[in-house]
Amino acid sequence: MATSSYFNNYGAHSEQRLIEDIIVESIKIMGFDAFYLPNDNDAARDLLFGEDPVKKFRSAFPLELYLSNSTEYMGEKEFFSKFGLEIRNNVNVILSKRSFSQRVPQNTFTRPREGDLIYVPFMNGTGELYEIKFTNQTKDFFMLGRKVPYFYELELEKFKYSQEVIETGVDIIDEVLTQSAYTITLKVIKDFKQVYTSTNWSSGLYDNKNIIIDPKNDTFLIELGNLRIGDTILYKTTYNSDDVSAKIVGIKTFGITNYNITTDSDIIGLYELTEFTILPRNVANYGYGTYEIKETVYQSDDGTYNNATCEATLQSWAPLTGEITITNIKGEVANNSYIYGTSSNAKYYIFRTNELGTSPKNENFDNLFIENSAASYINTDENNSFGTI
Repeated sequence: MATSSYFNNYGAHSEQRLIEDIIVESIKIMGFDAFYLPNDNDAARDLLFGEDPVKKFRSAFPLELYLSNSTEYMGEKEFFSKFGLEIRNNVNVILSKRSFSQRVPQNTFTRPREGDLIYVPFMNGTGELYEIKFTNQTKDFFMLGRKVPYFYELELEKFKYSQEVIETGVDIIDEVLTQSAYTITLKVIKDFKQVYTSTNWSSGLYDNKNIIIDPKNDTFLIELGNLRIGDTILYKTTYNSDDVSAKIVGIKTFGITNYNITTDSDIIGLYELTEFTILPRNVANYGYGTYEIKETVYQSDDGTYNNATCEATLQSWAPLTGEITITNIKGEVANNSYIYGTSSNAKYYIFRTNELGTSPKNENFDNLFIENSAASYINTDENNSFGTI
């Protein structure tokens, strides 16, 4: 039996536009605002394995989405695997093709791509990033004969940050990086000297040109570890109320954290150390300028970016405390050298880093605790990298 000739189900463009209008309006009424983050680093995309080792998300396009499953997460959720606890929370969302074509440049991104990200502001109370695992373009297939889909259904899985570059300019999105990225805090010189008092050591003695110190905090311990023969220090003892300038001629360590620093000072006698001041090493100008957040900073032997030995993204700059935090680090950060800003032209002299003691805000690392605990019975110096019990 032939179909009715009074109804045009496959060629009525006006009916197709009406359905699309209703879908778009429904999403706007019942949906939520979100952001689409495309991976901008297509040049590095691995076409063989389908993975980009250095994903970069530098733009965010606002879109309205409709949550298909609103009662709970889908997917495998939380489960234990051979890699430990894994969390694979999935959600499905509806995205109007018209909205996508209007908000996202079509000459670059013709459809939502697998591997791109969606930021959902209200998920988990604070907002979450999801990765597009699959873009379904065949929902309501050929409705009224239209080959082009009215909407996409995106299958999303909770995104696990893994040192990708996220610099969209939207603070609530970029905060994901500062909360989850591997971050190093650098201490730069604000003044020409760094002064430590007796609150920084359990015992500090001066006897016959030898300063013997037992630090009781990691900051001062790292500071002593950065000292080298030939450095100049200032100190005070119960015998001297004024600063005594001395040059280091020998450094020995003993026990777990004890230091024996031999100086060229002429004071003879057993005295308690009351103040210890470290001067910058061979620094005529300790720095200037104001770093810009999110700018690229670098270290270089000749001060030029072309010959950079290390570069990173600056996440925070605290002029009052002289601390900066960096992420996306390429190379190894060196103490006792300048760090330059590419856009601000600021530069300051780094005199301390503590890579083991720094961890992301959302994850706790015990690297520093483990190393300090192991130092009491395992020798892991460079002469014997395998250690001796």
